[in-house]
Amino acid sequence: MREKIGQAFKNLSELEPNPQLKNVILNSIQLEKAKQVRRKLVLVYLGMAGSVSAVVLAWSAYGNALVKSDFFNMLSLIFSDISVVLEHWQEFVLSLFETFPVFNIISMLLPLAVLFWCLSFYFDLRLRGVKNANPRFH
Repeated sequence: MREKIGQAFKNLSELEPNPQLKNVILNSIQLEKAKQVRRKLVLVYLGMAGSVSAVVLAWSAYGNALVKSDFFNMLSLIFSDISVVLEHWQEFVLSLFETFPVFNIISMLLPLAVLFWCLSFYFDLRLRGVKNANPRFH
């Protein structure tokens, strides 16, 4: 039985692959990596556009909230009654913290952080390019 298998393989003519096969495979791998980079760049562009629009909307909401709060009224006491402010500075600082629109600041910083993350992703893709199509997470 073993001799029959050996005979069967000896009778096969050796097939040589096409000499261009290596180039074709490497080119197709390079094209696939380029497609991956383009897809990732499109996602980064969409992320940047969305985060920029969210930053603009959050900035507008922050401005409205800051105007509606009594923060500036409390802050103006520094210029009108500085002696009272210095006398009761702890209560004054606490009042400033109470009237400051913290939620709006957070809602503005979150899309800003996403924008910076997308920018780092973008520059990472641009610098590393097609050579390494898998950008690292920072």
